[in-house]
Amino acid sequence: MRGRCRTSSADRTGAGGRIPVTGRGIDPARSRIVLLGSASYDDEQLADVPQISANLRDLRDVLTDPEVGGFPAECCVTVPPQATGRAVGQILHRAANEAEDLLLFYFVGHGIPVGRSHELYLALHETAMDAVEYSALRFDTVRGTFLGSRAKSRVVILDSCFSGRAIGATLSAGQQEVLGQLDIRGTYTLTSAPPNSTALVLADEEHTAFTGRLLSLLREGAPHTGPLITMQDIYRTLWGRFTAERLPLPQQRGTENADQLGLVRNRRAAATSSLTGPDPSLQPSAHDPRADSLTRQHDKAVELAEDGHGDEALALFEQVAEGRSRVLGPEDPDTLETLHQLALSYGEVGRDQEASDLGQRVAEMRARVLGPEDPGTLDTLHDLAVTYEQLGRKQEALDLRERVAEVRTRVLGPEDPDTLETLHQLAVSYGAVGRDQEASDLGQRVAEVRARVLGPEDPGTMETLDVLALSYASMGRVREAVELWERVARVHARILEPDDPEALGVLHVLASVYGEVGREQEAVDTGKRVAEARARALGPEDPDTLESLHGLALSYDRLGREREALDLRERVAEVRARVLGPEDPATLETLYDLAVSYDQLGREQEALHLRKRVAEARERVLGADDPDTLRALRSLALSYASVDRVREAVELWERVARVHARTLEPDDPEALDVLHVLASAYGEVGREQEAADTGKRVAEARARALGPEDPDTLESLYTLSLSYDALDREQEALDLKMRVAEARTRVLGPEDPDTLETLCSLALSYSVVGRDHEAVSLGERVAESYSRVLGPNDPATLEMLDTLTDLYDSVGRHAEARAVKKRVAAARAQGHRPSAPPSAPDNDSQPERGRGWFRGRA
Repeated sequence: MRGRCRTSSADRTGAGGRIPVTGRGIDPARSRIVLLGSASYDDEQLADVPQISANLRDLRDVLTDPEVGGFPAECCVTVPPQATGRAVGQILHRAANEAEDLLLFYFVGHGIPVGRSHELYLALHETAMDAVEYSALRFDTVRGTFLGSRAKSRVVILDSCFSGRAIGATLSAGQQEVLGQLDIRGTYTLTSAPPNSTALVLADEEHTAFTGRLLSLLREGAPHTGPLITMQDIYRTLWGRFTAERLPLPQQRGTENADQLGLVRNRRAAATSSLTGPDPSLQPSAHDPRADSLTRQHDKAVELAEDGHGDEALALFEQVAEGRSRVLGPEDPDTLETLHQLALSYGEVGRDQEASDLGQRVAEMRARVLGPEDPGTLDTLHDLAVTYEQLGRKQEALDLRERVAEVRTRVLGPEDPDTLETLHQLAVSYGAVGRDQEASDLGQRVAEVRARVLGPEDPGTMETLDVLALSYASMGRVREAVELWERVARVHARILEPDDPEALGVLHVLASVYGEVGREQEAVDTGKRVAEARARALGPEDPDTLESLHGLALSYDRLGREREALDLRERVAEVRARVLGPEDPATLETLYDLAVSYDQLGREQEALHLRKRVAEARERVLGADDPDTLRALRSLALSYASVDRVREAVELWERVARVHARTLEPDDPEALDVLHVLASAYGEVGREQEAADTGKRVAEARARALGPEDPDTLESLYTLSLSYDALDREQEALDLKMRVAEARTRVLGPEDPDTLETLCSLALSYSVVGRDHEAVSLGERVAESYSRVLGPNDPATLEMLDTLTDLYDSVGRHAEARAVKKRVAAARAQGHRPSAPPSAPDNDSQPERGRGWFRGRA
């Protein structure tokens, strides 16, 4: 479900074009205007904004221009930039007392919310961030001044960031407190951005983003309006332009008394011959057969789309859009509705760029014609966010959903189904950009409301629980995610058919996560059931069927059924290459995992050749810096190392490290993982000093980021100790091994494989520095632990006994050395396999999780 909606003509209310409103005129001589702002600030925490000077100068020029605003110069006061709070107050009071018709206050600069109630203050030149209450203009003072004025109309325009550098965080917790302060009885308030956004200053622009576009509108005029530009015209036009440019949207408050106030003359209206709307003789009558025929065709196209006939629907929508544009006009609401549906059709047949272009155009026109908060405008923006998501423009999708959610919550209410759908999609967006906690919080809230409003088993409730489970899984709360998905699956089992795609989608995810929580057999059983059902319902070569088989192979891996995993991967790889193409991302994903299977079964050369093929294809298809390309290069490096081509492996790891240095933070875990492997590999090729330098850097970074006793930190320190060994820095190596051994014993346990490995190496270090008896004592203890934990004939146990043999010889206990050596030889002659699985290999040698696992329901 993509989160889009189809609308037939019968579903909509109202038709025909918007009739321009002429607006109420103003007596300029009986009006007063105060313009306030400072381009520079004494406090360095408040960023200087040079554009503010141009804002104040040019807005005054427009308002006093005889052909535009027509206000007398003496009625429009610009407060001096160095004015004190007292001087500002005097100017405001004088203007409020003198104004009889219009009182207008314009402020540009930093807005600072203070205290728990987020009381709003407007920054002046002298404002100090450590004493805002005493050095800035309290907005409540402006409120009191406006309430005490006898002016017939009152307007406040704020071009101000409520959360810029001076605050350092968004105001999500205090949005309503800030907005509430902007409500002044009988006053129209227009703000540059919602309180959780930063008013923008764009590069190479003379003015701030909001005031620059306001000035252009006042100078050039507004289309499709009357001879005066009203405050409502300003809001709608700016809203449409900001939407098209994807800038923070303006807000309006207190529209009931002043939105039809005509602020300036409309130059565009004066330049056209149609000040009162389209020529009625050119408009169709209410029963024009052309309009009726187009309505029937529009509804037929909606039916085709709903029945899955996307190509036919698209062709018909294109015909209706062209016809309605010609008969009704390009901005008639019915024309815009058809264009909206056409944009949906483009998206549904995969023509996402055309969907995006047309959706942006429709959103701008609907905002201008219907209003930025009209349900039709919000529908278009909601669907445009889906298109952005399809194009990989995740942050833009998120920004748009936040806008729509704010308006729908305010206009429709927080529990309206359309509001809940947008909030649901917003939770999806938070997860898509890695803001998992916000996704979880919002998903939980929406799920609770949907369960109460729609019912606990409503499809919408189930979809939100699915999104909530995904956020839990992303946060590592996998068991909670499993519980939610099992709950959804139980509901699906009751209300849906067994082979319903929605039910199978949830079971597919469940099969994946069962393996994450150690329920491997359930993972196999569920995965097999889904694969068989999809093959039955969709066909054996459908992409969803292949995705299920791909996941099933991973479950076989976890159960140690490597041969079955290999057979399944070879089958999926062949079909995906034939159906999707040899370089499709899904095909390459299966080939990546197939190389893992080859490795597991000792076919290292085949694994190497396959990994080389995947790495080259991903670089060609995705780009050299794509994360999947880098993952393939890391895996290829491991293959080179496994066949003793370590220098080639080092070259690849160095290449990946260079990309990470350019694209990731220095302490990013993935970047540190690669450097850790590089440190070990440098030692393998004789570059001991680089091994030590790199290892030390990784150990310090991991200690800083993860803590001094995190297992990854301890692994880095242990590797560093081996580099010190190679550099003959024996005492440093010994000291470091003692430290790691003590920490691993405490953190992991005395018989953890990593602890035993460290103790074995520590025994050798004792021997190197001449502490032979300590070396032998520790070696005996470690050998006994290996035998008990892994088994007496495990390869790791036998290697430890080899070490113990050397230690016995070093102290002259040759008879014991010979006895141990004889025992080891006998065990190896019998060809014993490991009695316990080895420690987990590097992540780069593990299969990739199937892309179908993370299923955002956009």
